[in-house]
Amino acid sequence: MGLLYGAILGLVAMTSPFVSYRSQGLVGLTFEKEPTVSHILDDEQDSVEVNALVDQFRRRYWYRYVDTEVCLTGECNRIEVGIVWDLSGDFKGIEIYKDPLTKTDHSVFKPADYAKLISILENDWSVLREYSMEDLTEGPGDKVDGTSGATKKEISEESVENAVYTTFTLWHLIHQGEKEQLAILSSKMLSQPSFLKETIAANSENYQQLILNQYVLGNIAVSSDVKGLIAQTLSDPKKISLIQSALEALSKTSLADTTFQNHIGRIYATADVKQKVAILSSLKGDYILYPSLYAPVAQSLDINNEWLAIKVLSVLSHAESQSKYVLDRIKLLKSSSNAALLEAIGTIRK
Repeated sequence: MGLLYGAILGLVAMTSPFVSYRSQGLVGLTFEKEPTVSHILDDEQDSVEVNALVDQFRRRYWYRYVDTEVCLTGECNRIEVGIVWDLSGDFKGIEIYKDPLTKTDHSVFKPADYAKLISILENDWSVLREYSMEDLTEGPGDKVDGTSGATKKEISEESVENAVYTTFTLWHLIHQGEKEQLAILSSKMLSQPSFLKETIAANSENYQQLILNQYVLGNIAVSSDVKGLIAQTLSDPKKISLIQSALEALSKTSLADTTFQNHIGRIYATADVKQKVAILSSLKGDYILYPSLYAPVAQSLDINNEWLAIKVLSVLSHAESQSKYVLDRIKLLKSSSNAALLEAIGTIRK
């Protein structure tokens, strides 16, 4: 049964069930906490707990409850927050528990302050990445949120006014190494066939990118669903952002599977020259080239494009025999002075 969002996070953070602020990305969502409890390392390399959540649409997230101070001297109020990431480790949203955030003059954050804070927290590549807490201000005697030192200009531009330490602390809690660690945790869940199938079916490019990347890294095993995702991505011209990851995944995938070769053959047949070269470059390992892939690759053996011909011949070398069409073109190509091309011709079985 789904729980109201404040109730579930109150369950996780028993001392702070009251939510004083919820970012827009979490509005309208209700969560259940799954039994999965995992750990990642924080900035200090200490192990911290993260919980798996699932929303009413069966989408999964990672959650961390944090109770911390946001200054060097301890002269500031503590903040209690709940951070939510999606499976890829991308920041989804944040909740502030108990008391609203305040600035150095003890004034409460206004809606515009929260809006700026969230825009900063959503930036993976904020300049805040380059600094430690001790670097935040210029000059001695730094205390709370830069009140005793001149805040560095590049820091102040990416911080809520008069809330430098608060902004810095929250950004680092969300971004400093968490994304990579959470993606690896997610890959363990994606090793479950039913969950992998469900996640692919959600048709989220963000999650498909996660699956392809984790497969390339060896954190997800090859399966018919992974192969289907590779083929689906390569055949969809609208998924430009995923193509490179799909090609890398293709290079890690055996072509011994005739069904998979059939898919790649159909994709190759309609690809342009640039795409053909990319696909040919990704066909690696030991395999027998079957007719479904052999035919379109052989058709692209162009005697006027020697560099493409080298790529084509490297794949045709996996065939047990060559067609008359291929052999006739090889005869013409043998007159070339291109050493790489002649070497490729030498690998062809007659």
